[in-house]
Amino acid sequence: MSGPQKPLCYDAIGSVIESMSINKRVEIYLKCPTIRKLERRVPLYIEHLEFDDYRIKLDDVEYKVLHLNVEQGTEDINTFGTECVEMDQELTPGDVDFAYYITKMWMQSCLVLRPDGTYRYGDEIEGDQGPRDHWTQITITTPAAKTFQRTPYDRPLFHAMKHLGNLFFANRESPINVGFLDIKTGVTIRLPVDVKFKVNHIFVNYGMSVYADLTEQILDPESIPFKRVTYSRLNDLDHPYVRNAKEHIYDDNCQIRDSLEPLGEHRNLTIIVRENPATLNHYLSIVHSWVENGKEIGCRLQFECPLEVTQTTMFNILQNEYSQKEIHPNELVIKMKKGGNELVVYLRNRDEKYVIIFESRMETVKAPMSEEVPAKKRKF
Repeated sequence: MSGPQKPLCYDAIGSVIESMSINKRVEIYLKCPTIRKLERRVPLYIEHLEFDDYRIKLDDVEYKVLHLNVEQGTEDINTFGTECVEMDQELTPGDVDFAYYITKMWMQSCLVLRPDGTYRYGDEIEGDQGPRDHWTQITITTPAAKTFQRTPYDRPLFHAMKHLGNLFFANRESPINVGFLDIKTGVTIRLPVDVKFKVNHIFVNYGMSVYADLTEQILDPESIPFKRVTYSRLNDLDHPYVRNAKEHIYDDNCQIRDSLEPLGEHRNLTIIVRENPATLNHYLSIVHSWVENGKEIGCRLQFECPLEVTQTTMFNILQNEYSQKEIHPNELVIKMKKGGNELVVYLRNRDEKYVIIFESRMETVKAPMSEEVPAKKRKF
């Protein structure tokens, strides 16, 4: 029989905590008050961090906050039974308002001002409904199931979001490492004061000029230049976020553009084709530009295409337009007209999508076969 188990030392507990996911760490933080200070000292890494309206996603777990009316059991934020949206919403120290310009434009076109100074959506019955009992519900969605916590609450909904922000991010002694940061368009994120995120990959879902100034408030300076940036506006190409990133991803967001040739001027580009294979010709214009004008060695262009665009389809298109230097079962080599380089086309199948890669490489020159020269006879 084994003897009594020796408890872990303080440093060993810290190492165990560091290996845990953010969601497990939150659970331990709530249940074990004695190690809360240690938990806040241990560096934190979040693979996927997403902010949306009344929702925070940490890796594969989603936390969503809403108000419930006892009688109706539906989302009910104000006394009129609809979501309460204010032109100038209340901000607390640490909050970052990505929603101001978008909400303002939307309100001016969709909302109607009430006599009491608040706004309503379109037509609405405004009878004397009297006071209502409200609950605040936090729904936690994991890959396995959904759970929720419900409590009586009559304060504005953002207080609950501020509580979650403090629970996850407050009092960290080092920047929070984030693999992928996604802030949805038109969101006000509620954070503690002085929280900093060290981000590898950021998704900019709106104009860079608006996002950059705001995101820099919560970014650790070492995040820039980003390792990867995802964006969907061509006029953001020259923004420092994109220009200085080691890799940038253009997501067409299901829109067909007149021309995508400006994308071809950058290195290490990934283009995501959503659900519209018809846009393929627009993307191939970049390839045509590379072949005509040459491209520096190491440039890489990647299409993530639906399965309708198969390897055979792509190779047939290119073989009909260009004379190939070499053709292999899984690789096609095209000689560029300028620069002395060659464009190598190959394909991978990943996550039920074809990943077609165009890569500029140095031209391979095969040495000619040397003629056999008879050996000279040795002199004795």
